[in-house]
Amino acid sequence: MGKDKDIKGKLRWNLMPVEELKQVMKAIENGAIKYEPNGWKESKDPIEFYDALNRHLIEWKSNYDKGEIFKKDGESGLNPLAHVAANALFLLFHFVGKRGRYKNINKL
Repeated sequence: MGKDKDIKGKLRWNLMPVEELKQVMKAIENGAIKYEPNGWKESKDPIEFYDALNRHLIEWKSNYDKGEIFKKDGESGLNPLAHVAANALFLLFHFVGKRGRYKNINKL
């Protein structure tokens, strides 16, 4: 592939932090075991993802404030931020994605 190849408009996947993305996938797999695989796609009330995102973010902030920045989630053994990212993806799916069922809802 030469230097002159036009890459405008193409996603640059090499910019993605792969190891951190693996942590997000582990959080999603943890949820698939705890609840049901892909159950998040059928959510009747996606506000549950907003709530879960904030619970994990508050858990991370509490650990941060105590100087325990590497403390893992007690249930999954993952960094709480992996769960934050997973729930953010679920919200994107429901509210922004092409398949989003809640595009016309103006409240959270």
